[in-house]
Amino acid sequence: MSAERTLLWRAMTARDIAEVQRISDLIHPDYPERDDVVTEKLMLAPFSHFIAEDSEGVVRGYAVAYPWIANDMPQLDVFIRKLPDKPEVLYIHDVALLPSARGGPLVSDLLKRLSQVARSQNLSGFTLAAMYGSEAAWFRHGFWRVEARDKLVDQLAPYGPAVFMSRPLDPEK
Repeated sequence: MSAERTLLWRAMTARDIAEVQRISDLIHPDYPERDDVVTEKLMLAPFSHFIAEDSEGVVRGYAVAYPWIANDMPQLDVFIRKLPDKPEVLYIHDVALLPSARGGPLVSDLLKRLSQVARSQNLSGFTLAAMYGSEAAWFRHGFWRVEARDKLVDQLAPYGPAVFMSRPLDPEK
């Protein structure tokens, strides 16, 4: 069995923050977030934070998402304090996979999990900021580019050459 087939998502816990930070430092060295900021997001939305680990319990990646407002995104490394009163979408703040975890079904599996979360929260879909040229990968998962205007232009600026993307929920089968 290949390593990619043994990777599974599980709920993130506070005990995982050190591993999340280790992977974040490797994947996003120019876009750090403090442990406390990551922990706050986990505490606000524990239902939409996941860890990818192999069959031996080695963490190979993570995903951070939370209910948010469409065509809006929180600032990087800033406490959000509380979730919006009337969220519209599930904002995928970060998906970071080590090279050994890429290329398999993990992102598709994650989007299935996040779709369940979005439905349970009565949200209409997803948004994210695609970084490092990952726009094409997200496009393969049904996301499309949203033209950044007004406030969104300023919100995207700290993320470098990022592209804001959106996707509705798939119809339930």
